[in-house]
Amino acid sequence: MSEAQKKEKGGQVDSPEAAGKGAGPPPNENGTTEEAVKPFYDASRKYLEAIVSAQEAAVKDALQAHLEFQQAARQIDQEAYDGVMEATKDHLDRMSEQTEGGVEQTYLARAQSQFEYESEVRRVYADAQAKLSDTVQSAARPEERDLGKRFTALQENAYEEYVADLQRAWSSGSALDPEAMKAIAANILCTLQAEPR
Repeated sequence: MSEAQKKEKGGQVDSPEAAGKGAGPPPNENGTTEEAVKPFYDASRKYLEAIVSAQEAAVKDALQAHLEFQQAARQIDQEAYDGVMEATKDHLDRMSEQTEGGVEQTYLARAQSQFEYESEVRRVYADAQAKLSDTVQSAARPEERDLGKRFTALQENAYEEYVADLQRAWSSGSALDPEAMKAIAANILCTLQAEPR
């Protein structure tokens, strides 16, 4: 009903001050709605920071393990390359040597040198393959695969602490108004939906 309609019917018109009193959420016994909701917001912020920190730690650990594996693999590859280069140098040195005797002796010496060269190259590659296999197996050990378990444990600890913070905030607040209750519920829902996964 407008003020003009109230005047026509003989009713009293509310003053602007009286009209303003009913607007907005009534303060709760502990103060304003913002003061009542602040501990819940703080608990949510702390929880999300803990989750992000746990994710950063997990990513850092995974990247470190990956970098260490790559470095070991590159070292094995370099050792194999150096071994093949050394075998090639030795082979070329033997091939350039003049052998005494006939064509058959020269052919036999070169065939023997080629056989030794190929055997050495196969040995170098077999050693490199064995070392790489050992490196892969050591990277796949259970203690190395526990990165996911550690992240999950950190995430669960953060959640348990969040619930404890919510319980403390809830027990410290008394007689919350409906607006504060809505804000708290919305904050908790947004926090759980915004949780990085």
